[in-house]
Amino acid sequence: MNRVVITGMGAVTPLGNDVETYFKNLFASKVGINKITKFDAEPTGITVAGEVKNFDSMKRLPKKIARRNDDFCNYAMYSASEAMEMAGLNENNLKPEDLGVIYGSGIGGLTTIQEQIIKMHDKGPKRVSPLFVPDSIINMAAGDIAIQFHALNTSQGIVTACSSGTNAIGNAFEYIKNGKAQAMITGGTEASVNEIGISGFAALTALSKSTDPLKASLP
Repeated sequence: MNRVVITGMGAVTPLGNDVETYFKNLFASKVGINKITKFDAEPTGITVAGEVKNFDSMKRLPKKIARRNDDFCNYAMYSASEAMEMAGLNENNLKPEDLGVIYGSGIGGLTTIQEQIIKMHDKGPKRVSPLFVPDSIINMAAGDIAIQFHALNTSQGIVTACSSGTNAIGNAFEYIKNGKAQAMITGGTEASVNEIGISGFAALTALSKSTDPLKASLP
């Protein structure tokens, strides 16, 4: 049984888009919930959410990749880049076969799914993007990270609803503990603050109707 340690972290969150800012705001008891700005949410009856704000994917990702990807993929790759930089891991000190990726997501590229279904409805099936499937499937986050860091060990996408990220971390822990990999990139990513995401969860009565961000997530 191998000892498992965390050597690097990355964060893209409503409280900050890097680990230092995230922890600073977290320990200062800042609230990441605020008015929804990504779209007009008034018709859904839900007005506040934990949005990622001021996110610039091109600070860490190649422009071509950042523009093509769904946000859920960009969040994953961006935070993984920060974690790998903090850990000091690269092809010079780690064999590609020893590095794996297990990343969780509850629903994957939901904005891409929404946009492409609207395009198909309005303009016909021939106008659906050829990248629709790879940009929306859940395992693309793990796949893109594996490509970015030349990780040739396992590459897995974990889907267990709200516990996807936690399950992914647990599975990655087991991989190292049992000697299947020397290092793992792991975590969770989601980008479902959009019309269909908020509408769906609202219909499920799973969201707070509070207009006060400080009262939107209470026991």
